[in-house]
Amino acid sequence: MINPRRARLISLLVIVLTALLFAFSRTCQDPGSVAQRLHVPAHDEQGLDRHLPYPHSPSVVLAAGECNFGNVFSFGVRIQHANNGSQFCASPSTLTSVALLTSGNLCTGDSLGNISEAQCRSRRGGFLSVDERSHHSTNLNANDEGRLPFFTRDGLILDWQLMRQLDSAFINPPDASNHTNSHLGLGQGSTLLRYLKDSGYIRSRSWALDTVSSQLKAPRKGALILGGYSEWDFAYPWWHHYTINSPDSVQPGRHCPLAVVVSEISVTINGTTRLVLQEPAKACIEPYDRLFRLPSAQLGLLRNHIEDLTGLRSAAALDSRRIFTPELGLAYETSSSINASLSLRLSDGFSIHIPSEEFEQPLRGLNVSGAPAVNDSLRELQVLGLPSGDDVVILGRAFLSKALLSVDYDTNSFRLARPEGLDGIFRPVYIDFKEARLHPETKGLIAIGIVVFGQVQLCLIIGIWYSKNPTPSSMLAIEPGDWSRARKTRSLTECSAGSSRRSKLSFIPMIGVYLGVSLPRVGVGRLRVAYTCVRVPSWLNNDQRTNRVRCG
Repeated sequence: MINPRRARLISLLVIVLTALLFAFSRTCQDPGSVAQRLHVPAHDEQGLDRHLPYPHSPSVVLAAGECNFGNVFSFGVRIQHANNGSQFCASPSTLTSVALLTSGNLCTGDSLGNISEAQCRSRRGGFLSVDERSHHSTNLNANDEGRLPFFTRDGLILDWQLMRQLDSAFINPPDASNHTNSHLGLGQGSTLLRYLKDSGYIRSRSWALDTVSSQLKAPRKGALILGGYSEWDFAYPWWHHYTINSPDSVQPGRHCPLAVVVSEISVTINGTTRLVLQEPAKACIEPYDRLFRLPSAQLGLLRNHIEDLTGLRSAAALDSRRIFTPELGLAYETSSSINASLSLRLSDGFSIHIPSEEFEQPLRGLNVSGAPAVNDSLRELQVLGLPSGDDVVILGRAFLSKALLSVDYDTNSFRLARPEGLDGIFRPVYIDFKEARLHPETKGLIAIGIVVFGQVQLCLIIGIWYSKNPTPSSMLAIEPGDWSRARKTRSLTECSAGSSRRSKLSFIPMIGVYLGVSLPRVGVGRLRVAYTCVRVPSWLNNDQRTNRVRCG
C-alpha cells in the first residue's frame, strides 16, 4: 500500500509548482514588470523623462504641443540654438528627412502677405537669422558625461556645425506658402534619427508621438519619443500594425511613408449621420498638418450635408488682419454649436471618433500682435480641402489627437492605437528587438503555454508512477462535471470488457482531478470525461478494505 504521507507530499509539491508557474505567467503579462525588464528610465513629477547623460539614455523624450516663448505662440518641439541661445519651434514631419528651418526672410517684404510681422513670427514658430550661419563655434561636447550635450526635457539643442551634419536647410520664400513652421524631419531617411542611433543616444531609428488633444478645456499634453515608445505599448496591447512602403508610391511628389487606406468617413450633425467617403481611398498620416484634408469632391459633399441639415453655408474669405489662422478649416458664421462630429474607419478596422466639442470649435488664430485669439462669432470645423487634382486624404494632428502613433524604420513598420484612458504620463521604453520583439499578449500566451506544459508533464510523471505501482488499489468512477466525489460501487467482475485495460489507465483520475482544479486558474475550461472503469490509488478512498469499480 502506498504511504499516505508520501502521497500528500507529492500532492503538495504539485500545488506549489503550479502556484509558481501561475505567478510566472502573471509576471510575464504585467505591464510594469515588462517595462522594468526593458529598462524604463525614471520620470519626474511632470510625467516627462529625466534623461541620463550620454550614452545611458535609451530614448529621447521631447514635449510636443504648444510651443510658446517670448512673443512666439506656435506648435511643435522647441529647439534652442547653442551659439546664441535663440529658440524656434519645429513640427514633427514625415514630409522630409532633414530639418527644414524658417528664417527671417519669410517675414519681411512681400513674404508677409496680408498679415503682420508678429503674426508671421508666431506662424513660423520663430526663426533663425541667415547671417548666423557664419558662426561655427560650438559649446556642445559629446564626451562630457556631466551634462546633456544634445537634448533636454524641453527640447533639442543644435548648433550650426551639427545642423550642417544633419543636412539642415532653410525654407525658401517662394515655397513659404506650403509651410507653417520649421520641419523636424522624421521621414524614412531621417538624418536626425540616424545621427542619434549612430551616436548611441537611441537604440533604433524609431519614434512615437502622442499629439496634444484639440479640446479647449484641459487638453492632453503631447510628447515625441525618439528611439522608442512608451508604456502605451503595455497599457494598450491591441495595436494595429502597418507596413511602410515606398514613401513616393501613394502620390507622386508627396513623401508619404505612413500610408493607410481609409474605408469610410462619416459626419453626424444633430444626431443624423451622413457618409462623406464610402469608397476606399489612399491616405497619408502626417503630423505636420493640423487638420483633416479631403479631396474636393468629399469636401463638397461635406458642405452639402451641413447646409442640408443646418441651413448654414461656409463663410467667405476672412479678414486675416483681425485674426489669422495658418490652416483654416471650414468656417461658419454662427456663434452656436453646429453639433457636428466626425467618424473615420481604416480598411483594417481601426476607427476613431472626433466628438463635436473637438471637431467644431470657435475660430482660433493669431491676433495682430501674434498672440492667440478666439473669435466666438465663427465656428471652425477641423477639416479643409486639398488642391484640385489631389485625391489622397491627409490625416493630420486632428486625427492623431485620437490615435497613438509608433514608427520603426529599422523594421519598416508602424502602428496605431486609441489613447482612451491615457493619464498623460510617458514612461519611455527603447525599441531593441533582441529583447522586445514580442508583444505583451504574445508573452502572456507563451507563459500560459509554459504553465499548461508543466502541469501536463507533472501529471504524466505522477500517472506513470502510479501505473507502475503494483500495490492493490480501489476503483473510482468520475462522472462528467463531478470531480469532487469518488464513489465505491459494484465489484470488479461487474465491469465491462473494456475494463481489462484499467491498469494502464489507472493514472487518468489523478490527471483529471489535478487538471480540473488547476487549469481553470490559467483560463482553460474544466475538463470533462464520460463514465469509465479506471484504477485509482487506494489513498484516495476512505475505505481501503476492498477494491470496487463502477462501470459506465
